[in-house]
Amino acid sequence: MKKLFVLFVVFFCIFPVFSQSENPVTLTTFLYAVHDKDSLYLDRYEGAVTQQPKPCIMFMFGGGFSGGRRDYNHYKKYFRYWAQQGYTIVSIDYRLGLRNRTIDRVENDNNAFRLKVLMDAVHMAVEDLFAATNFVLKHAEEWKIDPDFIITTGSSAGAISVLQAEYEICNNCPLATVLPQGFNYAGVVSYAGAIVDLKPLEWKNKPAPILMFHGNIDKSVPYDYAESEFGGFYGSAYIDRQLDELDAPHYFYIAKGKGHEMSEYPMFYNQLEMASFLKRLVFSKEQIAIHNEVQTLPGQVNTSVVYTLEDYFKNNGH
Repeated sequence: MKKLFVLFVVFFCIFPVFSQSENPVTLTTFLYAVHDKDSLYLDRYEGAVTQQPKPCIMFMFGGGFSGGRRDYNHYKKYFRYWAQQGYTIVSIDYRLGLRNRTIDRVENDNNAFRLKVLMDAVHMAVEDLFAATNFVLKHAEEWKIDPDFIITTGSSAGAISVLQAEYEICNNCPLATVLPQGFNYAGVVSYAGAIVDLKPLEWKNKPAPILMFHGNIDKSVPYDYAESEFGGFYGSAYIDRQLDELDAPHYFYIAKGKGHEMSEYPMFYNQLEMASFLKRLVFSKEQIAIHNEVQTLPGQVNTSVVYTLEDYFKNNGH
């Protein structure tokens, strides 16, 4: 596979890219699932109506699996931008497995317990993503969505969820059996995400093209990995090495000296990187790996932080 290595030294004072389109964006809300007391909704954002089916971008919000909203006003600029570029945008609710969950000191010293709590929350979110995906597929013809071009995106906990979902699909895990036979997403975009498992990651099948943004001093989600005898939490750098070994198309954007702000910053300042990823790796199916290493302001710390499983709970308010 052709590999492209790009190194930029930049100052993080560039301006966001905005659509020049005057097309209005419409919002429609749907109930897609009910779990006990949790009614889960999705918002569909659409630009100009066309006769041809559109690709679809599904989005999962961040919030440490304890907070966040699908309709957080901050995200709407992101939704409007891509809707005006010709995509149907779907932002979904998902159950928050760590909401109102405080890990006490005894539990927090137990890696096995800590990993199980995290995995349960992630798997719950993935289950809801798959339910929302089936809802979109069910309405694809009516909504004029191309079912072959559904792209998942997520911020922080949402990024963890979309990466985990792809991993579950590629390994034929039970969670993924609810999806249509042979279905996979056309692409995955992770804004500071990771994958959690009881053992080092192994991919039975190549994943869809993946774009990962991550800061190498992230203290909220591991840039590389946090591992114990019970399993681990595997971040973008770790996944990147595995995708290289698999010869799988992907794009890894490394922000040296940046932390967890990369869970949102690229949504508004790196649209061109995402557009390039979609055009080249998703739609044109180029078999390439791109490593884009971006240096931040001089004098900032660039050494990757040491991350433990405890850090996720501590740094995300649990």
